[in-house]
Amino acid sequence: MKAKIVQSLSHFLLPVFLLPCIPLNREAQNVNPGSSVELSECWRQKTNAMAGVIRDNFEYYAFLQDNEIKYPGKCIEGDCISGDGKMIFPSGSYYKGKFKNGKFNGDGIADSCSRNVSKGLFQNGFFISGIRFYSDGTIFEGKFDPNFGLFVNGNAKYADGNRYEGKFDPKTGGRLEGKFTFQDGARFEGKFDPTTQHLIDGTKTFPDGMMFEGKFDSTTGQLVHGKETFPDGEIFEGKLDPSSGDWLEGKQILPDGSTYEGMFEPKTGHLIHGKKTFPDKTIFEGKFEPRTGYLIEGKFIYQGGTIFEGKFDPETGKLRSGKQTHPDGRIFEGNFD
Repeated sequence: MKAKIVQSLSHFLLPVFLLPCIPLNREAQNVNPGSSVELSECWRQKTNAMAGVIRDNFEYYAFLQDNEIKYPGKCIEGDCISGDGKMIFPSGSYYKGKFKNGKFNGDGIADSCSRNVSKGLFQNGFFISGIRFYSDGTIFEGKFDPNFGLFVNGNAKYADGNRYEGKFDPKTGGRLEGKFTFQDGARFEGKFDPTTQHLIDGTKTFPDGMMFEGKFDSTTGQLVHGKETFPDGEIFEGKLDPSSGDWLEGKQILPDGSTYEGMFEPKTGHLIHGKKTFPDKTIFEGKFEPRTGYLIEGKFIYQGGTIFEGKFDPETGKLRSGKQTHPDGRIFEGNFD
């Protein structure tokens, strides 16, 4: 059995930075931003991608609604009602750009305490399209969901050099459908589980020519039904174990044209029940020893037309008992040495 290549996609937890609606009011313009307490909060959460989330005219420091700390902002420049202006928040986070009806509308830039920057088009307080830079070097470019603020469609370039192009789940930020390209050239393309981030339907291609096509387990990332193509040209098509990726049932095609079809032993990869056909027309059909791969019960059709039927030795593959039928009509039955 060939050594298994790790199929699973290494997880990359997407950073989350929401920029929802920011209505302005006259009272907020008079708030004095900045204090040692508030700035230390930002410092404590400097590795938190959620630090400095801006919405509802406040700056938030946690994602869960029941565990949030929030600080108000202040308009310090221009017209933050319907014009060009700048709003700054206690930690130093700010929005600069166009306002309409007290909300972000038009071209603008939002720079958070955690040094995540969104630059592009805002609509009714939401960042909807453009480019977002994260402090770790990750870059998202495309469209963002107006309700949750997460990236939904476009190109993502991660800090480790990996890239993704396609659709994201607007509620979780998880990949949905597209192409993930690794720094080493490996490529996963198709549909992804938005929670586990494993490819669940599509193609995995590796730099050495190894390829997996079909349906994958959402938990393990292993191919469960489809086609494996190995660098030397060997192919397996069928069902595989979702935990290990071992062959269970299907067809193995060797580089020389030989085919093994039927049920396979997961641990050894040997055919245990089915049919082996070789280029010279030799055929083995029946039950096979899972350890050695030899036919132990069934029919062996030799290339010259001789047929051996019965029980075979699991160590040598020789007929032990049964019948030999030769092309000239001779038949021998019984036990054989």
